Amino acid sequence: MGRRFWLFERRRFLKRSILFFLLVIVLLIPCDLFAQALDGASLVSGGQASSLSFEECYRKVAAHYPVLRRQNERIEMAIAEKYQSLAGLYPQIRGVSSVATSDDPVTVFGMLLKQHKFSEDDFSLSRLNTPRHRTNFNFALQGEMPLFNAFQTISRIRSSSLFVKAARFEREFLAMDSLLLATEAYLRILAAEEELSLIGQVKSSAEEDLRQAEDLKNRGMVLGADFYAAKVILSRIERIREGVGFEIRSARAVLNILMGEDPEKLYVLQGNLPGKVREAQPLGDWLSRAYQSRKDLEALSSRLKAMGIEKFREKTTILPRINAFTALEEDTHDWRTGGDNYIMGFKGTMDIFDPTYWGRWKRANHAENELKEQMAILKDEIARSLADSVPRYESHLENLSILEQAVSDAGQATEQTALLYREGRKSIADLLEMRAAYLENAMKRVEVLSSAEFEYEKLLFLAGALDESHVGKIAERLEAGQ
Repeated sequence: MGRRFWLFERRRFLKRSILFFLLVIVLLIPCDLFAQALDGASLVSGGQASSLSFEECYRKVAAHYPVLRRQNERIEMAIAEKYQSLAGLYPQIRGVSSVATSDDPVTVFGMLLKQHKFSEDDFSLSRLNTPRHRTNFNFALQGEMPLFNAFQTISRIRSSSLFVKAARFEREFLAMDSLLLATEAYLRILAAEEELSLIGQVKSSAEEDLRQAEDLKNRGMVLGADFYAAKVILSRIERIREGVGFEIRSARAVLNILMGEDPEKLYVLQGNLPGKVREAQPLGDWLSRAYQSRKDLEALSSRLKAMGIEKFREKTTILPRINAFTALEEDTHDWRTGGDNYIMGFKGTMDIFDPTYWGRWKRANHAENELKEQMAILKDEIARSLADSVPRYESHLENLSILEQAVSDAGQATEQTALLYREGRKSIADLLEMRAAYLENAMKRVEVLSSAEFEYEKLLFLAGALDESHVGKIAERLEAGQ
């Protein structure tokens, strides 16, 4: 009886375990599908990718670029300084008021005259020598206008105008810099996405080859060593895929930061990596173009001219200055009556000995010389940068022609190796090795295409030609993919 009960309970326990296991499976499958549905919904709603063209990308970068915004403030500061210099051409008018109480004989005598309150009794010696204290309330409107101030005002106006011009040139140069940064980040993403597409195609073919090889291995028609060697090659392709995936995530984060967006925000970039490169140009052409068009060079030239004017202004401070002045005054003692007076005239001043003159003039002279040296340094930097970039671009063109042939040869070799593999004259490892070689050459071609495209835009930047009018041309090349 006890044995039967034990067997009955054991069968009951097994039934319950099987039912519980089936219930878990039934519940887990819908939960997994439900989780996938939630992930898909998040992509469609909050995580939906937005389309982004190159022109929109550049506008976002230019609007966010902190260095560019700082330069905008510098332009406004330079304009304010120009207005401040222009103010030197206009008269200065000020209101003045004061109150004074005194029993000083001379002061009281003057107060009485100004207040038009002087009388015959005030001529008595006792009142002249020991007057009573008197209070005077004075209200005046004073004006002064420079007639000749040793070329100070006109020099400040001319130099401040040149400083404004220089600040605007610097802003244009920084706008070119932001365009170059946007171009580099955009091309980096397009190139990585094209590489990822190539890897996906090759990986799919390699996995199909490996599945067929595994069936043959199980039937004893493929050596195990060849099969596992092929798996090692496939893992190498997968590692390349992971590396490119990391590159895409990094490039997207960088581009979002440049645009002032959330680093994890997803954009679908419009356009493709151009498949054709532009012709190389001689170094001399780039140099002559740069010396004529570089905005930072023009900005430095404007600052040099402004500093020459500043040196002239310091030099002329030794000349006399002539001002016209006037004043209208009201003086009262009792707030009911008082005297109205005015004064006008001309005043000339001249520094006979100014111990700071020599130091100020020498400082302005050395500041001008320093700008001349900066101009020479900048020209050398431009020449060195172009001398480095032009051969690099030419090397990209040469490497591209080699890689084009290598990709074509690798494609042919892969197809022929696949035929030989099916005929049993090549191993699965040989086939996957050729697919990996094709992938490496194709990815290198994409890398060189991207580098060549960026290097040409960099040459335009170094030559001062990468202005905002060029944005549309870049967008057209990316949209056409050529």
